[in-house]
Amino acid sequence: MTVIDRQGHDAYLENVLIVSNGRLVFEEYFGDSHRHTLSYPQSATKSVVATIFGIAVDNGFVASEHPGAN
Repeated sequence: MTVIDRQGHDAYLENVLIVSNGRLVFEEYFGDSHRHTLSYPQSATKSVVATIFGIAVDNGFVASEHPGAN
């Protein structure tokens, strides 16, 4: 039983994967989900990508958050 199972989770949570420095460091599946189950990330992906993009802008990896700006 993982910490996530002990704490309870949303019925829609199917899996958690954490990547650090390009390596998969944590992988857990819930319910009937498994490594080969197709998942539908929906709006959670938008939040994660927006956060990562903001960090990239703050750290100077992206010149501007506005397309076409110099």
